[in-house]
Amino acid sequence: MTARKRRAVIVSLIAAGLLASGAGGFAMASRVQDEAPAAVSAAVETETAETTDLTERVEVKGTLGYGPTRELGTGLSGTLTSVADPGDTLRPGDELMRIDDRPVVAMRGKLPAWRDFEMGISKGRDVKQLEENLAELGYFKGKPNQRFDRSTAAAIGRWQKAVGLPRNQKIERGRVVFLPRDARVHKQLVEAGGQTGGSVLELTDATLFATAEVQPKQLDLLQEGQEVTVGLPNGKQTEGVVEKVEPAVEKADSSGEKSVKVPVRVALKDPPSADSYANVPVSVLASRTVAENVLAVPVRALLAEPGGGFTLEVVKDDAVERVPVELGRFADDMVEITGGELAAGDQVAVGE
Repeated sequence: MTARKRRAVIVSLIAAGLLASGAGGFAMASRVQDEAPAAVSAAVETETAETTDLTERVEVKGTLGYGPTRELGTGLSGTLTSVADPGDTLRPGDELMRIDDRPVVAMRGKLPAWRDFEMGISKGRDVKQLEENLAELGYFKGKPNQRFDRSTAAAIGRWQKAVGLPRNQKIERGRVVFLPRDARVHKQLVEAGGQTGGSVLELTDATLFATAEVQPKQLDLLQEGQEVTVGLPNGKQTEGVVEKVEPAVEKADSSGEKSVKVPVRVALKDPPSADSYANVPVSVLASRTVAENVLAVPVRALLAEPGGGFTLEVVKDDAVERVPVELGRFADDMVEITGGELAAGDQVAVGE
């Protein structure tokens, strides 16, 4: 087997993940070739052995967007006199719409409103959720709890006065809508002048994020909390962090071939930097340093020897010397050299 072919075999094994360490490399070598090395061409291509950090990298394709849409309505009936505009961000205290020229207001919470809030109702988590919102908005003075009492009613009255509602210290079901997090208006399903009765707005998450479907073997570099770089369509980059890794799913491609994919969500550190790129393809790049300040050469410089072991062809002046070496870690098409007559600055022959 020629030197070029032996290098090609090694590179193929690296790509397949079969040579993950120096020890693994020696184990494979005895099965790769059994021929003496061929003569080296005078016009050999070389690379420089260098002291460097070895970094693993993975780059996957993703999409930048606000996530799936969800519909929002209210149990109140009447005529819509105004509706939040597409692109608006909805936070606690913001007006979602006006019905008969009275506001429907967003508040924070995972528990939907399911009854009127008024004196005489039983204790409940919904009461505490309402009081927490009124406290955050500056209207409730005590410690939020599950009891609807006079302090709750007084806080409602203060809130009603501020938003322009009759000050009756009662909130009918549908006057406030609890959202689990800030939301963004994607579309108006009913315009001003229309009647309520169903969904009025289509919402998404308020903040841009990237999503990607990755192979299970790529998850080592895409764990929750891993910092990544997101490549934008204009060639610029913005930083992000892996926010959530979903359970693996089996998907079929256009030809019907099935494969396992893992959905990954990436939060942007500076979402405004990508505001103009919603619903566009992006790249997600993750990296990790696996070895610092080590002697390394390109993987394609390796030659697997008959009977096991690896050598490099070191080019000095017009001479080429075959040098046995010991291997350490592999990363990003580079391999650590842990033993052998090789020094930083030496020129090594590489395959095409």
